[in-house]
Amino acid sequence: MSATHWGSPIASKRALLIHGLTMSSQSWEGIAQLLVAEGFFVVAPNLLGHAWRRGTDYRMSTLAEDLRPYFAMDTSYDVIIGHSLGGLVTLSLLPFLPKTKETTVILVDPPLERMGEQFKKSKNRFLKEIEDAKTADEHMAEHPTWSRGDSMSRALGVYMCDRTVVEGIFEHNTPWSFSGLLKNIPPHVKIALLTSDPERGGVCHLEHVPRNVKTKVFIGIGHWIQYESHEFLTSSFPPARNNLWSSEMSTSMSATHWGSPTAPKRALLIHGLTMSSQSWEGIAQLLVAEGFFVVAPNLLGHAWRRGGDYRVSTLAEDLRPYFAVDMSYDVIIGHSLGGIVAVSLFPFLPKTKETTVILADPPLELTVEQFQQGKNRFLKEIEDAKTADEHMAENPAWSRGDSMLRALGVYMCDRTVVKGIFEHNKPYAFGGRLKNIPPHVKVALLVSDPGFGSVCHLERIPVDEARLNVKVLNGIGHWIQYELPSAIMDEIPLPRAKL
Repeated sequence: MSATHWGSPIASKRALLIHGLTMSSQSWEGIAQLLVAEGFFVVAPNLLGHAWRRGTDYRMSTLAEDLRPYFAMDTSYDVIIGHSLGGLVTLSLLPFLPKTKETTVILVDPPLERMGEQFKKSKNRFLKEIEDAKTADEHMAEHPTWSRGDSMSRALGVYMCDRTVVEGIFEHNTPWSFSGLLKNIPPHVKIALLTSDPERGGVCHLEHVPRNVKTKVFIGIGHWIQYESHEFLTSSFPPARNNLWSSEMSTSMSATHWGSPTAPKRALLIHGLTMSSQSWEGIAQLLVAEGFFVVAPNLLGHAWRRGGDYRVSTLAEDLRPYFAVDMSYDVIIGHSLGGIVAVSLFPFLPKTKETTVILADPPLELTVEQFQQGKNRFLKEIEDAKTADEHMAENPAWSRGDSMLRALGVYMCDRTVVKGIFEHNKPYAFGGRLKNIPPHVKVALLVSDPGFGSVCHLERIPVDEARLNVKVLNGIGHWIQYELPSAIMDEIPLPRAKL
């Protein structure tokens, strides 16, 4: 299992968002921010076969059954939204919904029926989409109404899927006929069916919709209603909001998680400056394979979260809810800025449990000159944002997924955040926080090769022989989690299978 969530878990309302074929949970960012602003806690799972999740059975009933854990312990939702394939999965979830609570279900252009030539065309179109994956720029050129964020998440979704999934989705659901799921809707479920303009690529056809189902046709709007028109949401949850990706900033919490919440071990991953929770995908998958439930929050100032105070102490305090109700972690990993934040979390850690903290090349101390160089470098990174292809060319050891997530992280940050991080943390001196490490905390400090862009300098690391273990990774650059993930996994004091 893996999912993205936004807002506070104790919010008064809950929403479940289910993406379509070759997409991922991240594609709901804009809609999720709107819902959070309306008082919702929002959960968007990654369907089986997506975001690197693989299976062997892709029947619609199996995709729905895979989501049953999101209804465990009598969990219910006020709103469930499903786009395209996700709309069909949503209909298959109706038996899971509690009869004592009314649920609004919004189906966004679901392909209810696909027979003969339509079925073949759809399958071939998705297979071609996988084979000739478009860049974010190509998606933007094809869809002028999409933001760059929409386009980047679309490209990322395709990359994290593959042709075996597409083939399975179509072959395991033959005949493709799901309009019958709209018959006999339970009385506690309120359905709204939104269809795109057939002339603009809509895949839900009115002749397949029972007459008693409330239906709205969006003339002039294509299949990607959530990117092209927010009316379907704002009409249900006033007041209206718009400009989702580009200007809807929020202080609300957001995070990505992987694995089962009932797993015996827990890990907290904290990203660096101009990155996001999703940048931990590779490490998270390794941890899940070792029996961990993994949580990666988005730091304040990142993934559209904005604030006015970017002191490291504030960034750490912002993560306090992840330690609520005596929540603890076996492992905490922080990269770069995230490493400094991780050290600042020591007071939150329970004294009755040993915690392994892994710091990946944190910039513990910066001279005045290094400080200015670092600030200018990040400001230039924001101003002249690189594409995924440019990141790959510059960093041959990175995968395309790493490069796409790096580009997305930069896009979701801005220069006011970079300025705040540097200006609110003068002097930039955090090495002292590694003195007197608590007895219940064990720290592994991984330092990149100075010749490959390391920002953690050995001469500024305090010595605590008992609780601090320092390793220099020769030939490895600042992005340890991308270039040598085994170095991080080797610091986890648990028996592990071969990576």
